[in-house]
Amino acid sequence: MRWHMVQHGFATLHTHYYKEATCWQQALQGRDWVGYANIKLPQRLAEELQLLPSFVLPADGRLDPDPVSREVTDYLTFSTVFAEHCEQHVTPRLTGDDVVVVTYCTHRELFGAAMWLQRLPPQQRPRMVFIFHLPDLSWTIASDRSAITGNISAWRHAANQLAAQLPAERRLIGTTTPRLAACLTEVLGMPVHALTLVLPSVSEHNRPRPALRYDLALPGEFRWEKGSALCEQLLLELARWRPGLRFSVQVREEAEAHALQQRLQQQQFAGSLDLVFGPLTMAEYAERLCAARLALLAYLPQRYALRGSGVAFECFMYGIPLVAPGGTWIADQIEAGLGAGVLFHSWEVAPILQAVQQALLHIEALQQQARTLAPPWVARSGAQPMLRMICQHLGLD
Repeated sequence: MRWHMVQHGFATLHTHYYKEATCWQQALQGRDWVGYANIKLPQRLAEELQLLPSFVLPADGRLDPDPVSREVTDYLTFSTVFAEHCEQHVTPRLTGDDVVVVTYCTHRELFGAAMWLQRLPPQQRPRMVFIFHLPDLSWTIASDRSAITGNISAWRHAANQLAAQLPAERRLIGTTTPRLAACLTEVLGMPVHALTLVLPSVSEHNRPRPALRYDLALPGEFRWEKGSALCEQLLLELARWRPGLRFSVQVREEAEAHALQQRLQQQQFAGSLDLVFGPLTMAEYAERLCAARLALLAYLPQRYALRGSGVAFECFMYGIPLVAPGGTWIADQIEAGLGAGVLFHSWEVAPILQAVQQALLHIEALQQQARTLAPPWVARSGAQPMLRMICQHLGLD
């Protein structure tokens, strides 16, 4: 039996794919496996992670410039191309009774897989695993996060096509959070199971332990949905509240870094800012994160109502308290007593500022709580927990 790990969106270091690929490489040691990535993946990364650059299109891209027809045309195009590349690259490497894991997917991959499987003799069709990380961004999520409204026709069509080609016992549809699993069960009309996030494993021996040189870190990608537009005002207000506060911020581009620094200087910024741009190595990222007393995830709550957060998982794992939006998977963990932090309930500067101030005023207690709650998250890190769940659901090992 061979494992086929399809990471067709893995093209740069900017995304979560690199961490996941590293985890899967470690978890599959001693097993027969093949990994596939996007053709844009740099050769050095492909060699390091033993991946074959094979797929042209990622899961969540866009091609059709017409917003009216895009939903249909992109669905058909991406699904067709996914099927073609599975046939071109995966089919020749099938060994019999294999497992194909699509580590980041949408309904496009379900339909694409169905088209591919239809071209294979029944006895050659592998078991398949599809992992969903987020809902369709066009859907409206109910205030209690129990249901969605929106156009689900293509999603149901994809699920029906897959079911026609692969029996239930040979497929697993999974998500990274329970609420997303419940919603997608209704959308797809088939069971969807809550699995877990895949992030690099840590232990007491390899956990970074730098000196605490930041009072507040804004970790991860500098994007609109992660609060990039609120960052500047939050830094200014916090530094006015407590001059000399030390901040750690990461942005994507050098121009963004210079522009942010210039704007802060023009407004007499009273804090200390350590600003980096571009992708960091896993070691660099972990060291910066663990050097902070507190992490701020100024995320748009609606975007994170059903999806998980790798950054929050890492904060929980490293024992770092955080400030995060209510009504999210992150908030579920804090409210259940599984992580330490303070929540804000409106995506505006004032409530986020108040939450950060509250956290900093009680930082010692929050740090102690976060460290106490870290071990279960450490036990869930790496790809082994996900691998065990997959094997259990598919009746393997």
